Amino acid sequence: LSILWAEPFEQAEITKTINLVSLLPRGTRAVRGDIVTGNTALKTGGDSRAELEFPDLTITRVGSNALFRFVAGTREIILHRGTMLFSSPKGAGGGQVQAGAITAAVTGSDFLVSNAGRVKVICLSHKVVVYFTANPKIRAVLLPGQMLDIAAGEKKMPPTTTIKHKTSRIVKRKMGSKRM
Repeated sequence: LSILWAEPFEQAEITKTINLVSLLPRGTRAVRGDIVTGNTALKTGGDSRAELEFPDLTITRVGSNALFRFVAGTREIILHRGTMLFSSPKGAGGGQVQAGAITAAVTGSDFLVSNAGRVKVICLSHKVVVYFTANPKIRAVLLPGQMLDIAAGEKKMPPTTTIKHKTSRIVKRKMGSKRM
């Protein structure tokens, strides 16, 4: 997965905050319009969340009780804990999210990642390559609707799981019953 040609992440604008969102190390409350740089981490409290937008229109939505930062000069995000959505427009260059011992890398894709002792990665569109950060040769490719649930200390990739959601079955049923 090559993301070398894309502009690196240098800053992101906070476009939405709900409840307690803090900028670290300053410890100040984050508000819409604040600029987050590679020297700044974002921390959300319980029942809190934030949305950040990078100049290339990549969006990250960070859930409650999360600690998030990105590495300036790269397209790498580190999710120390919590849950986040990563959405990169096709052609923007994608990026990678490190959560625990796992890295999820994409070029123009949407996925969810959770780091709460276990790391869960769910592909929402296109594809996501998931690998052990210390050994990138151990990897899996997720397609839309697939998930990996990786226990802490795991040494091999678990099998992927296909997510079945009630809404998707309803949509399929409605689409299948349409007369042409």
